Amino acid sequence: MPKAVATPAFAAAAGPRPQVRWSDTIVYELHVRGFTRQHPQIPAAIAGTCAALAHPAAIAHLAALGVTTIELMPLAAASDEPHLARAGLANHWGYNPVGLLVPDPRLAPAGSPRSAPR
Repeated sequence: MPKAVATPAFAAAAGPRPQVRWSDTIVYELHVRGFTRQHPQIPAAIAGTCAALAHPAAIAHLAALGVTTIELMPLAAASDEPHLARAGLANHWGYNPVGLLVPDPRLAPAGSPRSAPR
């Protein structure tokens, strides 16, 4: 039984990557929902999602701050702890993953059936 199939290497990504010297790099740690949900120029349909990061208003804001690199805070599917749910609260940060490397459906533009604020 084959365990893998060898395929040709992928072609290089289109376009050159930005070249920023480490000494000029400004890293901005960003929580997707927190950063995009309240921005007045981001449409409500995508606010709070990863799609909102590509909106020109989000990019302009980061550029105005001089940010060269963003580090996204947890994007993995997470669960709210039972004591928070009983209190009507949610784990905003998402540091309670239920599936590492599984994107949280609440960060997708269509959201999820349980698109609770987080």
